[in-house]
Amino acid sequence: MTDASAVLEAREERWQRRLHLARTLKCTVVCCALVVPGSEKHPAWADGVLEALCGELHDAFERQGICFSEVEDLVTADGRYKLLAVHGDSHEIKRCCVSVEEASHVGRLADFDVMCEKGTVIGRAELGLAPRTCLLCSAPAAVCVRARRHSLHEIQMRVNTLVTPYCRERGVSVPDGFQERRC
Repeated sequence: MTDASAVLEAREERWQRRLHLARTLKCTVVCCALVVPGSEKHPAWADGVLEALCGELHDAFERQGICFSEVEDLVTADGRYKLLAVHGDSHEIKRCCVSVEEASHVGRLADFDVMCEKGTVIGRAELGLAPRTCLLCSAPAAVCVRARRHSLHEIQMRVNTLVTPYCRERGVSVPDGFQERRC
């Protein structure tokens, strides 16, 4: 389990690192991470799922002719993340990220944040897209999180139903008993 203050500190450090890279490298920076509910931010299945999703994103970039390179791959109190230096239109890069999030079976767990070289975050709203929906209902995720509409147990069970078949399909290691886990 991770201390909440350590998670917040890790998020701030990641933000500052993204900002520094975007301005220094003069390119768009994509932060690839996972939405992992609960206090354990780096569960055993996370590395395999993040690698697979990043592979899908890399393939999508290549199909679009978008040039990129991986700059960092770190594990912090907030979990594992990768930073990509990406060259091209930030809005097109975000569209590509959203397409992977929406096409993949576990794409709802992908957290692909896009920051342009000026340090501005390019979100779904800038593309005229609706906000991400909740893992459990059709409401915007941010609304459910703020209102604490769903129990952590419900959310973790939903993550379980997404992760287990995805990992099995791709030969990604799923810890023994993961599918039977009770939170």
